[in-house]
Amino acid sequence: MYDVIIIGAGPAGITAGLYTQRGNLKTLIIHNGKTSLENANKIENYYGFEDGIDGKELYFSGIKQTEKIETDVKKEEVVNIVNEDKKFSITTSKNKYMSKV
Repeated sequence: MYDVIIIGAGPAGITAGLYTQRGNLKTLIIHNGKTSLENANKIENYYGFEDGIDGKELYFSGIKQTEKIETDVKKEEVVNIVNEDKKFSITTSKNKYMSKV
């Protein structure tokens, strides 16, 4: 049982995962590995990168950073989400996960 499950590993999902995991909430990030971020040659409007950053580099750096603080990260396709008795059941193409939020 997770406290938080985040679907998507773009900048918003990774940032949310970093904050929840560091806030002592057991966190899982599920992503399907498909992101337009990887196709961006240079991102110039992202805080902290004065000269911009390659989208693929930003994407994989974010995933590594979340894994470094022991956030669970799974590359799976979400196929169903159900709210069951104030808990969420997230079914992927490979597994089923439960979460409070």
